[in-house]
Amino acid sequence: MATLDGDDETRSTQGERSERSVVGPKTRHPDIQHVIRVLKRSFVFAWLITTAPALVRLLLSIRKLGRVGFVNFITLFATRLRKVLVSSLVRNGTPWLFALTFGGSEGIDLLRKHPEWLLKCTRHGLNKVSKEEKCSDRSRNDYFRSSLFASALALSIVHHLFPKTTTIDLTFFATVRAFDIWAHRAYYSRRVRDYVPTIILEHGDVLAFCVSCTEIMFNWFYEPQRLPRTYNRWISYMANMDERLLTALRAIRNGEIRYGEKLGDLTYLRDYAAELGLPASAGDIAEPMRSDDGSMVLRSQ
Repeated sequence: MATLDGDDETRSTQGERSERSVVGPKTRHPDIQHVIRVLKRSFVFAWLITTAPALVRLLLSIRKLGRVGFVNFITLFATRLRKVLVSSLVRNGTPWLFALTFGGSEGIDLLRKHPEWLLKCTRHGLNKVSKEEKCSDRSRNDYFRSSLFASALALSIVHHLFPKTTTIDLTFFATVRAFDIWAHRAYYSRRVRDYVPTIILEHGDVLAFCVSCTEIMFNWFYEPQRLPRTYNRWISYMANMDERLLTALRAIRNGEIRYGEKLGDLTYLRDYAAELGLPASAGDIAEPMRSDDGSMVLRSQ
């Protein structure tokens, strides 16, 4: 009987241990693993998109480095590679911004779902929370607040630790994305449809696209310094417009040259007209060619 009692006691002890292992920290392990995965993936993704251009430039410079000899090539390549990697980790705040924003929002939301992790710990682990309580905590508003708090905290930390890291592009992206989500929700809202005309709801995206393109192209024509340099270069490459024509358009808008008046140097327009196969005088807007009825004409020499 003593043996049986001892076996029962052993089984009960093992059962308690197994129950503790089920309700203890191991039940939270998958959730914590998810947060860690989000942290790592967001950090690696941001690191790749910010470091890849520098690595590509380094690889493209191999041909030039190869002229200095094999030993010097290895030394220079290793030095530049180390500089790129160190700079991408120490001076680049974008990966940390992504990791803290996405991973932080998941972590804050996880703590919101399991407040007892912070408030109530026992000698055997953490108390178990019912599935009903977990489901009741999962709401869009709570997750939105978690994401908003994590984003604000991440921006504050990154700007403090990495003051040279620019986040204006990410801010614009997040703002546009937020407006896009708001527009989609408004499109399916019955209350909005009662007050907003159908044509705006159906073609609002086209209107937004046209307004955005108008603003972008206006800046590219007349105030290119307001656009990001890479974006400005990309538009210039795709437009393939002669720089002299752009200079003339900007000068006309700024009042530096006027049609029919001799203001400033216009020789570049005469040269541009000659390259197009037109008479050089056609590029002189100070003395336009006119027909008998007074209208301007372009005639070959």
